[in-house]
Amino acid sequence: MQNRDDVKNTINKYQKRQQGGGRMFAVGAIALVLFFVGVVFLYQWYTNPNGSLLAFMATETSTPTATVTPTPTTPTPTVPPPTETPTPTETPTITPTPTIDGPFFYTVQEGDTLFGIAQQFGVDVNRLLEVNELTFDSVIISGQQILVPDANEELPTATPIPAGLPRGTEIEYTIQLGDTLSTIAEKFNSTSEAILEANEAIEDANDIFVGQVIIVPVNLVTPAPTATGAPLGTPGAIVTLTPAPTLEATATP
Repeated sequence: MQNRDDVKNTINKYQKRQQGGGRMFAVGAIALVLFFVGVVFLYQWYTNPNGSLLAFMATETSTPTATVTPTPTTPTPTVPPPTETPTPTETPTITPTPTIDGPFFYTVQEGDTLFGIAQQFGVDVNRLLEVNELTFDSVIISGQQILVPDANEELPTATPIPAGLPRGTEIEYTIQLGDTLSTIAEKFNSTSEAILEANEAIEDANDIFVGQVIIVPVNLVTPAPTATGAPLGTPGAIVTLTPAPTLEATATP
C-alpha cells in the first residue's frame, strides 16, 4: 500500500517537472522573440530616425496606378469644302477690226499676206503696195513692218490735159482703177512703148498699180478719122484700121 503511494508521488513530481520545464521553454521563446523584435526596432530607428514605427509595422501597400479615364469626344461633323460652281464660258464675239484713220506701221504676223492685210484694214491693196514700194510678187515675212495708208484717203483723180499740146509733150498721170498702159496710151494718143520708155521704173506693162504716177508722152499718133456715109455714086471714105491693142493686165485694187 505504501509502495503505491510512493509510485504515485513519483509520477506527480515528474509531471510537475515536465509542466515547469514547458513553461520555462515557452517563456524563453517569448523572450527570444521580444529580443529579436527589439533589435529590429533599434536598427530601424538607427537607420531611419525620422521614420515612424507604425510605418515600419504597416504592411507595404502597392501604390495605386492612376487610370486615365478618356474624356468622351463629341464628334464634330465634317463640313465638305464648298464646291466651286463652274463659271459658264462666254463665247467670244469676233469684233471686226476697226478702220484706223491715218497711216500707221503694222508688224507682219505669221500667215499674213499683202491682200489679207489690205482687206483687214480696209485699204486698197494697190495703194498698200505703192506706199511700201512692193509688188504682188513681193514676199513679206513675220516681224516685218509695213506702212498701212489711211483707209479714207481719196485717190487723186486724173486731170484732163489741155487741148493742142505739142507732139511728144510729157505729162504726169495718176493711174486709176481699171487702167492699162494700152488704155492710157489710147486716151492720150500715145503708145505703150513710149510710156515704158519714159518710165524707167516700169519694167513691163503689168508693173503698174492704182495711184501710181507715171509720165505719158502725148499726141504721138494721129487719131483715126471717123467713118462717115458717102453719097451714092461717090467713092467711099477711106478708113484707117488701127491695130487692136495687145491684151494686158488691168490695174485692180
